[in-house]
Amino acid sequence: MQNPLINLNEFLNRKIFKIPYYQRNYAWSETQLFDLWNDLLFLKENKQHFFGTIIIKDVQEDRKVSALLSYRVFEIIDGQQRLTTISILVNEILNELKNTDIDKYAIEEYKKNYLKYNNIYLLELLNDDKQFYEDYIIDNKSYPEDIITPSRKRLKKAKEYYKERLSEIKDTRNEEENKCFLLSLLEKIKTLKMIQYAVVDDSDAILIFQTVNDRGVDLSRLDKTKSFLMHILYLTSPDDVDIYLGKINHIFADIFKYIEDIKNTEFGGNLDEEAIQRYHYIIYKNYRRDVASFYFKHLKNEFIQKYQKDEKCKDDIMDYVEDLRKAYAAIKEIFSYNQKDEVKELLNKLFYLGDISNFYPLLIAFWIKNKKNIPSIVEVLKTLEFLTFRLYSIGKRRTDTGQSKLYTIAHKYYKDIINKDNLITKLNNIIKEYEWDLNFERNLEDPSFYNRVSGANIRYLFYEYEKHLRKEAGEPLEFMLEEFSDSSKYEIEHILAQHPRFDDEVQEEKHDLCVHRLGNLTIANEGWNKKWGKADYEKKVKDYGTSLLRIQRSLIDYNKNCWEQPEIDKRESDIIDFAKIRWKINGKKEKPMF
Repeated sequence: MQNPLINLNEFLNRKIFKIPYYQRNYAWSETQLFDLWNDLLFLKENKQHFFGTIIIKDVQEDRKVSALLSYRVFEIIDGQQRLTTISILVNEILNELKNTDIDKYAIEEYKKNYLKYNNIYLLELLNDDKQFYEDYIIDNKSYPEDIITPSRKRLKKAKEYYKERLSEIKDTRNEEENKCFLLSLLEKIKTLKMIQYAVVDDSDAILIFQTVNDRGVDLSRLDKTKSFLMHILYLTSPDDVDIYLGKINHIFADIFKYIEDIKNTEFGGNLDEEAIQRYHYIIYKNYRRDVASFYFKHLKNEFIQKYQKDEKCKDDIMDYVEDLRKAYAAIKEIFSYNQKDEVKELLNKLFYLGDISNFYPLLIAFWIKNKKNIPSIVEVLKTLEFLTFRLYSIGKRRTDTGQSKLYTIAHKYYKDIINKDNLITKLNNIIKEYEWDLNFERNLEDPSFYNRVSGANIRYLFYEYEKHLRKEAGEPLEFMLEEFSDSSKYEIEHILAQHPRFDDEVQEEKHDLCVHRLGNLTIANEGWNKKWGKADYEKKVKDYGTSLLRIQRSLIDYNKNCWEQPEIDKRESDIIDFAKIRWKINGKKEKPMF
């Protein structure tokens, strides 16, 4: 094992680097790109920048790059993000040097040493990123936008970022000054200082990697979980340790791939990958919120105690990581579900309504155990939609309302302490506890309904009401929730205008009592509000009768001549009657038992 302090030029000498299958795809954001650029840009002459620790594994393979020359192949255990980024920067510098009078042979020599020797690329990325890196990043070919994954987008962003920075420098210098700057920047990169650890087996790699982690390297909790568990497994030293280290690598390779897949879905881009691990801990180990919030600490303590007690924890470690993989797979399947069925419709509704984070442990648990049982999934999703709409959308409860109960239900269901019917009953009990029919009705009757409930939730209510009215009239529904919920296409309209002119204070007081009530609201298609503005109902009523929306056409059924409190009362009553049936809970109000 070696650990000399060397410069980047020495480190790269006659080596090909492969990123092993269990590592992550490229993940650097503009923050890290900026930091590296500034470190190099403001590095003074004859000074050196520390590039960090790089751990590599000799895979005992030589690869010919020419008839007379072979390079040694290494896997990058730690440092792939930095090496990938520096190769992107070098490539952009060389692209700029092509526009100067520098000897083209010198550019080719740089390329051979840092990027590509003949047709052999000196850095091999993971999976689909490999071809993207070679074709687009290094060879500067164009790439179809429609197949760019999140990691490819980050690679593309890095290339564009450094291209823009170099262009900005170029604009402030003449040609000779720019050439000198580019050569100076390459010299700084060549002399970057680093500590190299070269190992020959996974056990040594894990030992060093875990030590580096503990000394402050900025890794995600998921990365730290992986290295910690592999380290504990290494310390317990079962006879077949290498086999199990390989299995963990395979499992985390799957997990990292699932994360990329999740990020590439319509609703998964903002889901925190570490939150998924926490949600899994809730169903797998402990549903208590105070424990789940510090799941990594509790996970480490558990396995450290087992190790200190000289317990062989190989099976426990493998059980945990295999179960963790199921959780990430479940989230990936939920977010990428594309069957045109009721499951997809209900998932879209939950994602649209938001406030879904409390449900993730339950969704994971139920999906793992029932993903082929569509009727059961539909039943649970319907109940969750009821709960979301009544508690959070209309009841405006705090986002953590019922969280502990929901976590408890998810854990008990996953551990087979309760069955599906018990689960449904307990979910209904949460609704009854926080938003029983009386509360639900009062919140719908609130005179300040428009100001209290979000526009998205009002549009959702009216979308469901529109479906109801069309079903009663025998009309097909010709648009989807996604379209109806688009505020640029469909706006919330006040039937009785918000700011009319008043002749006296009595009229103004009556108006203020009615204007923001549910019964005075409707949905208007694009351009309606702009057309009518503050117009009276009597002027708008003819257009209501010809609207594409049944929810508007139905307004003339109340009174074709005027729109005042009696009409608003009646329409509000009709909508509330619909809502109480649409989001009806079976059973009497009772104290929930947990």
